[in-house]
Amino acid sequence: MENFTSGTQYGDIKGNITMDEQHAKGLHAIATANGVNINVDFPIAFDLYIGENDFVNLSVYTVERNNNDYETAKELVDNNDPIPVKKVDINISVADFFKHFKRINITASPMDGVIGKDYTII
Repeated sequence: MENFTSGTQYGDIKGNITMDEQHAKGLHAIATANGVNINVDFPIAFDLYIGENDFVNLSVYTVERNNNDYETAKELVDNNDPIPVKKVDINISVADFFKHFKRINITASPMDGVIGKDYTII
């Protein structure tokens, strides 16, 4: 069984990420442009791995879209553990991937326990 968690070889720095999609050009657009029929398979997650020597691997994970809406897909995710997904590997450059997003914020730390904590600037 796999888990929706990021990781690298050493995991020296860990954190979280928040992204705003370009209007109608985000994850669904990437999936559609790469042969995913989003009327059948609803994209729920992706895993983007960027490695040495310009290596890029993008995997998009989808769930069956029974009623063609977000709520049905969300209900399927909420009521299944593990979630039954399809995985689609997509060949895309880093530049092309980031064209689909207008804002990206990454927060990370090499120290466990920092991410998610409140802080005061002194």
